[in-house]
Order: sequence, then C-alpha cells, then structure tokens
Amino acid sequence: MTIDSRSADSRVTPQQRWFCSLAIGVLTSLLLLASALVPNSSGFGTHEQLGLPPCTFQSVFGVPCPSCGMTTSWAYLLRGSIDESLKANLAGFLLCLLAFVSIPWLVWIATRGTKRDLNLYFVFSIVFLTIAMFLAVLQWLSRASGIL
Repeated sequence: MTIDSRSADSRVTPQQRWFCSLAIGVLTSLLLLASALVPNSSGFGTHEQLGLPPCTFQSVFGVPCPSCGMTTSWAYLLRGSIDESLKANLAGFLLCLLAFVSIPWLVWIATRGTKRDLNLYFVFSIVFLTIAMFLAVLQWLSRASGIL
C-alpha cells in the first residue's frame, strides 16, 4: 500500500490556511503601501510620510540604526530602482523580495499546499530572514564606522 502525498493528514489545516491568508493580506498591504510612498532622496526618512517620527537612534547617537532606509529601500525597489534600493538598505531590498516571492507561494499553500510545502516555506523564510538581518547589521556597522 502506498501513501498518497496528498492524503488528508498531509494537507494544511484550516488554521494554517487562515494563517497563510492573513500573511498574504499583510504582505500585499505592505507592498501596496511602500509603492505609494515617494522614496526620500537621502536614502532614509521615507517612513515619515506615514506620520512616524524620525529615527530616534539616529537623533540620539548620530548614526543610522540597522533599519534606517528600509522603507526607502522598498519604495525604490517597487519603482524598479534596484541600485537605489540596495544603497538605501540591503536588508530592506532582500525583505521586499521575500515579501514579493512569498505571496504566490502562500497562495499555493493556502489553496493546494501540503504541510511539507508549508514547512519548506518556513525554513526558506527563516534562512532568508537570518541572512537579511546579518547583512543589515554588517551594513549598519559599515555605516557607523564611516565606510559606507
């Protein structure tokens, strides 16, 4: 007797489908919001268009924080300005790519996917997020030291 990989016990649960749908909505909203923002030419500060204050870390210490430029990076990338997006924040560039790639993947999981597909998505996302955060810290250290 063979085990069908699409059997009921290998399919994602209704709660997992709900989680995927929620994630699709959040990621789509973030991408739409970033696409509506005008990137700040200084490479950071685009988030202030949302009524948020300037970076407290930079105000206090005079050095951009690791996330400075992420919103700007998303706004540039969604306009097709890859170089400007990378300059604004490398991790932001990667996180925007992850969001863009995640949406169709999550749609697949929510509609036809298996628990294996969901597990693969989580492993991929964790590895990708870890790399992005590592690069954010490296970029921050290089900016803080004046290299970039």
